[in-house]
Amino acid sequence: APVRALGLAMGPLQMQDLAGIDIGYNIRKDQPDLYGPADRYPLLADRIAEAGRLGQKTKAGWYDYAAGRNPVDDPWVADFIEKFSAEQGVTRRAISAEEVLDRCMLPMVNEGFKCLEEGIAQRESDIDIVFLYGYGFPRRLGGPMHWARG
Repeated sequence: APVRALGLAMGPLQMQDLAGIDIGYNIRKDQPDLYGPADRYPLLADRIAEAGRLGQKTKAGWYDYAAGRNPVDDPWVADFIEKFSAEQGVTRRAISAEEVLDRCMLPMVNEGFKCLEEGIAQRESDIDIVFLYGYGFPRRLGGPMHWARG
């Protein structure tokens, strides 16, 4: 919800449901060295995929799509995540909307800075233009690089 409230069309889990959770699952199976044993997220996503929840195409992924293409929070997923957390010894805590936004946006900004460092892009504004016109980033925010400086 915080990512959509910022003005993006969807958050990362809804995007995975749209693309198909099995895409990342198959990549991780083909390239097992991508993640280390301490990386919990891929394991959780893989278990969701192994449960047959591949996203919109199966009418269930991170969200429920039984009624159509609009994502609906699914109690099965919430329960599944709680059990997974307990199994992994993770103490659950409330996460603020600001922290959710930082966790979603800052990796994107960091990749932008890597593109500058590697000479892939010349200016921060070049990266912002790609996101504004290529990915539909909210114009009022000026792009992820501008957002990060704000």
